[in-house]
Amino acid sequence: KSSKDDELVLLLAHHWTRAIGVKKDKQAEEATTQAVSYLTLAGDRALETNSEKEAGNLFGEALGLAMKTDALAGQRGSLQKRLGLCTLKGGKLEEGRELLMQAVVNMGGEEKVVSPRPSQRTSDAEPPPPARKWRYRRQVMEQYRLRLAGVVPTRARRRDADDPEAQAVELAEAYALLGKAF
Repeated sequence: KSSKDDELVLLLAHHWTRAIGVKKDKQAEEATTQAVSYLTLAGDRALETNSEKEAGNLFGEALGLAMKTDALAGQRGSLQKRLGLCTLKGGKLEEGRELLMQAVVNMGGEEKVVSPRPSQRTSDAEPPPPARKWRYRRQVMEQYRLRLAGVVPTRARRRDADDPEAQAVELAEAYALLGKAF
C-alpha cells in the first residue's frame, strides 16, 4: 500500500466528513456512511503502520459520527473495538477496557459486561467470573477454528455489518483483546 493511496483515503474521509454539514436528510446520512467508511479505512491503515495515535483519532471521529445515526448502529461495536485496541496500545489500560467492554455489548456478546475495576478487586490475582471466562474461551476457540478452516473474512468483508460470520469474528477479536486487557 502506497502513501499516495493512504493520502487519497484521508482526502476522501475529509471530503465526506465536510459534506455531512452541507447535505440534507438522506444525502447527509449517505455522507455520514461514506465518512465513517473512509475514516475506518484510514484508521486501519494507520494502525498497520503502528500509528496508534493517528488511528485512534480516526476511529474516534468515525465512532462519533456513527453514534449520531441509527443507520450505523451495527458498526459501533467494531469501531469501539478498534479504538479500544489503539487505546490499549497507547498505554491507557482502563479506558481501553471500557471501550472493549462497550464493543462486546454493542456486538451482542453480552447484555452488559460487568467487571470490577482493579481497585475494587479483593486481590489482583482474582480470576474473572467463571461464566464469562468460559464464554471468552469459547469465542477465542471459535475464532481459531474459523482461521484454521480458512473462513476468516477479509478486511473488506469484515466491515460488512450484515455478515453473521464477520460479526462472530469481530466479537471473538473483541473478547480476545478484552482478555488480554485484564
